[in-house]
Amino acid sequence: MDMDVDEPTKGEEEKKGKPIIVVLMGAPGSGKSTFCEQVMGSSVRPWVRVCQDTIKNGKAGTKAQCIESARSTLREGKSVFIDRCNLEKEQRYEFVKLGGPQVDVHAVVLDLPAKLCISRSVKRTGHEGNLQGGKAAAVVNRMLQKKELPNLSEGFGRITFCQNESDVESAIHTYSGLGPLDTLPHGTFGQKNPGAKAQLGIMKFLKKTDAPANTESTSNKVLDSIAFQITGVRDTSYKGTGLFTERGSIFREGNKVADGLANHGTSLTQLVWWGVPHSFILSYCNSDIMGLPHGFARFV
Repeated sequence: MDMDVDEPTKGEEEKKGKPIIVVLMGAPGSGKSTFCEQVMGSSVRPWVRVCQDTIKNGKAGTKAQCIESARSTLREGKSVFIDRCNLEKEQRYEFVKLGGPQVDVHAVVLDLPAKLCISRSVKRTGHEGNLQGGKAAAVVNRMLQKKELPNLSEGFGRITFCQNESDVESAIHTYSGLGPLDTLPHGTFGQKNPGAKAQLGIMKFLKKTDAPANTESTSNKVLDSIAFQITGVRDTSYKGTGLFTERGSIFREGNKVADGLANHGTSLTQLVWWGVPHSFILSYCNSDIMGLPHGFARFV
């Protein structure tokens, strides 16, 4: 354990209870900050929210500042919410290390549908980290494609999975009801399909490339189309800024499935979700499965 905590006597521990560090995990728009606010607004347990978007006197700071703030709060005997995306194991590792015999480490995974997270992120205004409007769709998509679901072997004592809004309400109720001396059972709760692959973002076919910053790529058009369908307003504030140089762009390279999806995406008039390949790319998908040489793509 990296944190210095004075060893309490048995009587002191029973009187003070054991602080909890809750590492929240979820894409932008999954409701992490709302979760914190609702629990803190109704709980008698002393909670502190540590958010990287506001850690530096109300402004965005660093992960190191979040770690130090959490460590200091735990030393005071208060419980902590880590309000960051924490979607990758590496991103949550340092926070898990703050746990130990005198500190319980929990995870609450807000594993809500990508469509819902994007809708919320695009529609919101006045966000602490300024992640809102049309540009939010690309960020949510990128983060979801890197998601690594947690497991107890990382060092968590308890993991709660929330896969819909009803699950989230139940978790809020659970943590709101904790008194200063209360504890929760250890284990994994709410994971409906442990063997399932992590959900992907809605634009898995985006190709990573170094596109010129002054070129309006096809991916810009597709993401703007998605944002437009959600909000009814086209947000062009991120165009020409080079944002999509890192995110990627769609370009023709002989991959018929990717090209077909890209071309179709630029003409969409509504947000469309398919459970199976659409007819206009079905023949290309079948060719890929058979290994025929027109390019390679795999439809998951």
